[in-house]
Amino acid sequence: MKARSTFFMTTVASLAASSLIAFHFPAVVAAASVDHGQTAPAASTRAFNSATSTPELQTSILHTAESYEGLHYLWGGTSPRTGFDCSGFIQYIFGVHGIHLPRTASEQASVGTPVSKNNLQPGDLLFFTNTYANHLANQVTHVALYLGHGAVIESSSVGNQGVVVLNDIFANPWYASRYYGARNVLR
Repeated sequence: MKARSTFFMTTVASLAASSLIAFHFPAVVAAASVDHGQTAPAASTRAFNSATSTPELQTSILHTAESYEGLHYLWGGTSPRTGFDCSGFIQYIFGVHGIHLPRTASEQASVGTPVSKNNLQPGDLLFFTNTYANHLANQVTHVALYLGHGAVIESSSVGNQGVVVLNDIFANPWYASRYYGARNVLR
């Protein structure tokens, strides 16, 4: 847990250093408290709505996502009560903050603004194709939330890991070979 807190503090410090945020960190933690008993937002019936990106919103989304680290994986899962699949996790996290995304990774890959790999910012969504053997070939089948410094948080079905942080995502040949692109849904 200490490494997780250190990573989050490093990300917040990086954002502050780049003039993206200028506020006291404990205020963000207090403002971003999460009730793990919440039900999933009703995003599947609502259209995508983009928010005005603010540093506070960006940091709150990262904090909310990291608060679910360790929650188990569930295919089709959209709630912390039952577990998440990858797109259910993303939909839920953004829904907590009033940003309503489509339900599946392939649908999520069509909203927001495209972002080049060189311009990734914390809070961007990263998409991957061909993540299932012999199933859904050449389609976006996985989504992860970019944390910064090459790290993502995702709900992983591999070994039923659930919500995990992966460092150096592009150094991992499996992910690098399946990378489809990234999108920003905060602007």
